[in-house]
Amino acid sequence: MTAIKFRTLLETAIVVILVATSPVVSSQVPTPMDPDEAAINELVGTAWSGTALDGKLDVYFLDGGQVVVRDFEGEVKMRLWVIQDGKLRITFINPRGMYFLRGARTNDSISGTSTQGYSTPRGPWEVRRVAKPKPELLAATPPGRPAPLRVRAAPQEFNGVYEAEFVEEIRGTKQKVKLTVECNAAKGCTVKAGSLPPSVYERVSFLRYAEFYQARFALQYAKERRENAIQQAPELAPLLNGDAQIEACMDLRRAPRADVPDESTFGMNVLCRLDRNPWREPAVLLMGAILANCGPAFCRFGMTPVFNKTPARN
Repeated sequence: MTAIKFRTLLETAIVVILVATSPVVSSQVPTPMDPDEAAINELVGTAWSGTALDGKLDVYFLDGGQVVVRDFEGEVKMRLWVIQDGKLRITFINPRGMYFLRGARTNDSISGTSTQGYSTPRGPWEVRRVAKPKPELLAATPPGRPAPLRVRAAPQEFNGVYEAEFVEEIRGTKQKVKLTVECNAAKGCTVKAGSLPPSVYERVSFLRYAEFYQARFALQYAKERRENAIQQAPELAPLLNGDAQIEACMDLRRAPRADVPDESTFGMNVLCRLDRNPWREPAVLLMGAILANCGPAFCRFGMTPVFNKTPARN
């Protein structure tokens, strides 16, 4: 993801997510559990089998928003899942495109409707709980550490000035473009790309549960396609080749406007911290929303690191 692409995102007011690794030590206090999170915890470690999209479906729910799925074409891979407002959603992508399974649990059954993309109907789906996951699903379960718990971080943990420079071809000539992110808990966060006017986000609050896992989904998607992603954005290599994951996020929102429904502003601009820093200096990961279909490298968000340039205190 280049600076020019971020300039376009800022000009068109599309989603911008910031993902940070802060030098400030977090209190590491787990987020108080809400009803959706409690429902998610009940599903972690359970296995289900049934039908979807004119074929068989097997799922094995893991923590950290991850699920092992054998889809209707027999492909077994890690996917993403979440429960929001009592409704379960599984997101997966295969060569035919992106699919969503949406539904609700009733005791030992989960059923609902499926779509290809966001809105093309693909019929009902249903799975029932089974005693243990199929061997193929267990074999696809990652042997490494589990995804970190979502942590409640304070806005001041992201205070600082972060910068990056990119060489871009603009009007036929190569030019340096500077990207700057500056955050102050008392004032909010400002994002500036090149000569564009700064974008100011005055409201900073803890990111809601469902949007948090959208950020994790975007990072996992890029890791699964790291060869293409690194070719497009070489600066992401340390992140995509490592096991750093998103740990805590703040929601960045503009001041209220009468012509913009407030509900539509949640999860549109987000500041997150990774659980470990893959770069040599403290960094934030700036992610800009992709509203088109998923590409060969990125889905939901593009991303680029921006490095901490906060002056040291004497």
